[in-house]
Amino acid sequence: MHEDVELENGHYDPSIRKELEQADWKIIFPKLIWFAKNQSDKFYWLGTRHFQPQDLVQEAISLAFGCGENGKYRNWNKDYYPDLTSFLKGVIKSIVSHEIEHIMEFPHNAIEPTGDKTSDFIGESAPEAKNIYDALSSNSPEDNFERNEIKKVLSVRVAKLKSLAAGDEEMELVMMCFDDGISTPREIAKATGYDVSRIYNIIKRIKRKIKNIKLLQQ
Repeated sequence: MHEDVELENGHYDPSIRKELEQADWKIIFPKLIWFAKNQSDKFYWLGTRHFQPQDLVQEAISLAFGCGENGKYRNWNKDYYPDLTSFLKGVIKSIVSHEIEHIMEFPHNAIEPTGDKTSDFIGESAPEAKNIYDALSSNSPEDNFERNEIKKVLSVRVAKLKSLAAGDEEMELVMMCFDDGISTPREIAKATGYDVSRIYNIIKRIKRKIKNIKLLQQ
């Protein structure tokens, strides 16, 4: 299990950058991508705009280097997380958790696309973070094969979920929106004619169905 690493808004410790630069990213990066894929697979029903594995890893690395969006960062507490990979997995879980909390508040805070997360790396606060990410994130034939295999597994899960939703007109309609790339509650409400609170309740039912087919298991 990897505990969430909470957001920090105090002071970033720049002394950890040297250790981050010297880390064996060729080993760490693939582990983070796989972990992020497992995290993103759990919430595929949110649509393709959310939790892209490479975006999650990119954001986690950016935060570790102290150049996260809006000045956010994570200090690597080596007493609590001696292993850098475990620390970054905790950061990824924290990113996902915060986003899910935000989504579940949507009757008061409607979810809208947040834009390109690569903007975290724009600027000169820690260009070495971008260099590491760019060097390790190229798509090799092996990466493409792995991605295709994951898509095959996920398609089976989606088919199973759709079969469990059969007969529930509301759930089927919302899932049709997901298929069409309509993923935010406000967009779904507009497409279906339902009010946002009703969409919220439908998504809660979908989440229960997901749990029934063990999509949320680690």
